[in-house]
Amino acid sequence: MSALARYFNSRQVEVFGYDKTETKLTKKLVGEGMEIHFEDDVSQIPEEVDLVVFTPAIPKSHDELNYFLENNFLVKKRSEVLGIISRSKKTIGVAGTHGKTSTSSVLTWMLKVGGIDCTAFLGGIAQNFESNFIEGKSDWHITPECNYNYRMIGNKFIGALLTAFLMAIISWVGFNNNLLSPNLTQLLVYLVFALSISFTLLLRRDPNFKFGDYFQMGFRHFILITLVMAIFTFAFAHFYPELREQSAIAFKALLEKEQNKTPAEIEQDVKLYKEGSILFEVSIEFLIFATASVNTAVRNKPGTSVLINIGGADLII
Repeated sequence: MSALARYFNSRQVEVFGYDKTETKLTKKLVGEGMEIHFEDDVSQIPEEVDLVVFTPAIPKSHDELNYFLENNFLVKKRSEVLGIISRSKKTIGVAGTHGKTSTSSVLTWMLKVGGIDCTAFLGGIAQNFESNFIEGKSDWHITPECNYNYRMIGNKFIGALLTAFLMAIISWVGFNNNLLSPNLTQLLVYLVFALSISFTLLLRRDPNFKFGDYFQMGFRHFILITLVMAIFTFAFAHFYPELREQSAIAFKALLEKEQNKTPAEIEQDVKLYKEGSILFEVSIEFLIFATASVNTAVRNKPGTSVLINIGGADLII
């Protein structure tokens, strides 16, 4: 956050801030012209605030944050502001559980030495730069991605995987033990699917989220479940060939009811159906997954991204 504060301060923007305790870093920031207080006190909020930036370290019970939210100030997460700043730049985002600051610092040094005067927002003070904000004149930006946002994605993926697992169990039990009718089994599977997406959106409520954020979250949840269920469908059809036979019998009955084909044509269609129906279904589901994934990536990250693993951190270019 202090790197972001230094970015705005370098552009002659008045910067005010709150921190829980006074440190050497906060003293330096005050020395650079910023105003920082250390008590959660609404009366210390300055007038005419244009932008409020916060991190997940601020609790939801924080009086000042709630004051800004309740009075419709422009409130953004740190990661959002970094995204806005970097939107028109060539950005290297470094993500992962450990090593983001170290990797970002090394990349900044490499680019500087290589003749690219990049701008960098670091998660800690780099000794050779003596700062966590390095101003550059080129279009290149380096920034560690927000850990909190990646944990949210990880938790959401776990929820989607558990949902797919529960849907698979219901399908398996309903078919294998004849405890449930096919219609009831299908109804329960779709009910679990719908409830999972609904609970995901409810549990991830955020006052700063817009409709697009919730749509994207629910859509990714849907896509991951679809992928897992496609794999389950393929495995299920492989271990239970009688399921394909039952489906083919129903398909044949449907063709006979239409009465627009000869018996030979019906037999040929049923044969093709048994050979390709399951594979076709799985292929369609994978196509949906791939299309949605590419669409989401293009919408969120303009241009092409390459993912590299460096020392425990994922480097996204």
